Amino acid sequence: MRTHAGDRRAFHIVEPLEICPVAMTWRDLARIALGAMWSSGALAREGHVLRTTGPYRFTRHPIYTAIIGMVSGTALCEGIGRWALIFGLVTAMLAVKARAEERLLLQEFGAAYGRYRQKVPGLIPSIRRLWKSA
Repeated sequence: MRTHAGDRRAFHIVEPLEICPVAMTWRDLARIALGAMWSSGALAREGHVLRTTGPYRFTRHPIYTAIIGMVSGTALCEGIGRWALIFGLVTAMLAVKARAEERLLLQEFGAAYGRYRQKVPGLIPSIRRLWKSA
């Protein structure tokens, strides 16, 4: 396992360069699960179906989780510096978008979405759920 130059005590569970491809794959799986229902903004389409399988089994907003992962991986590769600010801004923006989507999905799916929301975390996947699926 490599360490950053000058920091021989550093221990990485995951190499920074591995985070981005994993996050991009997670994003792609989420978009595939949504199919024609995917959009960049919060909206309900005619015939909209609540997705609770695939990546949506582990987090309610897997595309946002993936974006946070990509920014984290980039920050770890490039050095935290300015990326700390970028990470904070991206995370805050995605949290606002997630709240808007939550309101829309509660209106659209009511109690079914409420139950889903109680079981599945918003942005950070449950380690227990990931472990059980392996």
